[in-house]
Amino acid sequence: MLLKKFLKNRADDEKEEEVSLEELQERKIRLVRSIKRKAMIKRILVILVLFFGVAGGYKALFDTGEENSYTELKDQAFVSAYITDYYSYPRSDETKERLKNFTLSDDAYSYEYASDVESVDVRSVIIYNIVKLDSINQIYSYYIKCTYDVKVKDSETAVNTMFNKITVGKNGDKYKVIRPVTNIKNEVQAVKDKDVLDSYGYDPDKGSESVDEETKSDVKNTIELFLKTYNDDITQARLLFLEPDRLLPLDDNTSLELNGMSDVTKSEDTYYVNCTLKQTVSEMQMILKYHFEIDIEKNKVKVMEVY
Repeated sequence: MLLKKFLKNRADDEKEEEVSLEELQERKIRLVRSIKRKAMIKRILVILVLFFGVAGGYKALFDTGEENSYTELKDQAFVSAYITDYYSYPRSDETKERLKNFTLSDDAYSYEYASDVESVDVRSVIIYNIVKLDSINQIYSYYIKCTYDVKVKDSETAVNTMFNKITVGKNGDKYKVIRPVTNIKNEVQAVKDKDVLDSYGYDPDKGSESVDEETKSDVKNTIELFLKTYNDDITQARLLFLEPDRLLPLDDNTSLELNGMSDVTKSEDTYYVNCTLKQTVSEMQMILKYHFEIDIEKNKVKVMEVY
């Protein structure tokens, strides 16, 4: 009897032990899943934090860029207005007051033209360089090209060009010219390095096959039709262009006409054309070199480049 009871209890214990192991295995699986789920949530949160941080940084960058552009435009507008007042003659009371208000020293703008000068009118002011002299006090030097008309008594109006440096101090949205305007030598120079100049050259693509005279005639007709349409109606011309949005409208006073074709080749799907166009702008004409690429299947212009 005792033996039976012992064996029964032992069997029950083994059964309980088996159940406990199964439950333990299940708990282990649930724990692993929980750990993985928490790790995934943590990774997602980290990614979100990084995303919003980077997005915020880019937003701040773009906002700063817009603000900087606006500030630069205001700065350049001030410099242009000041130089216009500086050279203009005769000076009105309003002009004199503005110069006095925006200049640190009255001596900086107190000059006289020759006695036979009747008038000076500024045509244009171009700022071609800006140098920051003092970041803390916001002091800048602007390098400008000023073109103006000078009318001298008993003479025709002459056009003069001056290159100047103007030094400006800023305080928020307020300006002051803190040094006299100085005349300088033109610091803008032409590129002369041959290797650099060679890199600027345009090398038009060329097909691997030549074409017969009939094909050349067809290509010529295609270009002439396109140019006639281009001159008359940009909307219709864009229908003849493979990427319509890339075709910009011509000025109302401008027209293009095929002058001659120097080279026509083709690849499997494209005609390559080097030619000259006569460009007419009002009463002015000039011959320009152009490169066309035409889609053979669609008979539409793919490329139109002047070079």
